[in-house]
Amino acid sequence: WIARGSTNENPGTLNLYGGRICGNKYSGAANARGGAVYMHSSQVNKAGAVFNMYGGTITNGKSVSAIGGGNVCVKNGVFNMYGGEITNNKAYYGAGIYHADGTIRISGGTIAGNVAQTKGGAIYTRRDGIEICGNPVIAENFVNSGADGEANQINNIYAYSIEIVGPMTDGAS
Repeated sequence: WIARGSTNENPGTLNLYGGRICGNKYSGAANARGGAVYMHSSQVNKAGAVFNMYGGTITNGKSVSAIGGGNVCVKNGVFNMYGGEITNNKAYYGAGIYHADGTIRISGGTIAGNVAQTKGGAIYTRRDGIEICGNPVIAENFVNSGADGEANQINNIYAYSIEIVGPMTDGAS
């Protein structure tokens, strides 16, 4: 799914409540982004496209370029994760989520089993930070740091900043 907008357009909102997005692969241009969901707006005021994930699964996505998220890529937009799963994805940076300008808020759901080539097995942020509260599980994400290509280094989040914006509840990790 692609949501794009400019200063003259309404960039759109995606609300995911259930279902499964599985096995997406993006291998187009050298700057390919987002195996499953790519959100981009030319609006630099962070009011671009919005992706609200309440449930469902995004899994086994792959971005084979030297940049971008295996599953979710946010550029000048907002990603809110309230529930659901982002699992078993591969990418150069940010195998679960690649975040390039905008807002990312995580208050629930699971991000696990993702493998990045360099940084951010679960989440990679280029400039902005991440807001976390509630009971999300962000665990067992890796980077390929060995010569043998195995995912052998735990690396859940590579971020400019992480801000806990509310109470963490039972089950969060």
